[in-house]
Amino acid sequence: MDLKTHYTSLKNDGSTIIVLPEGLENFKIKKILKDVWDWERVLVISEYLPNAIWSVSRAMERNSTIVALSNLMVLIEAI
Repeated sequence: MDLKTHYTSLKNDGSTIIVLPEGLENFKIKKILKDVWDWERVLVISEYLPNAIWSVSRAMERNSTIVALSNLMVLIEAI
């Protein structure tokens, strides 16, 4: 769902913020986003050390960062 949201925003000339549940050194542009990627309209941030690896707890923690950056949050599905 996250990737579709980022893709749709970029495809329609919008901007987006990607909040990582890992360090910036682990970030790679996903294949689905490559054809619409524009560094002028994408901000990639992380609250973790640059080499931190992905973990479930970090994914849950970063949700509070996403909410703090948002004017509105719509939860589609929580697993």
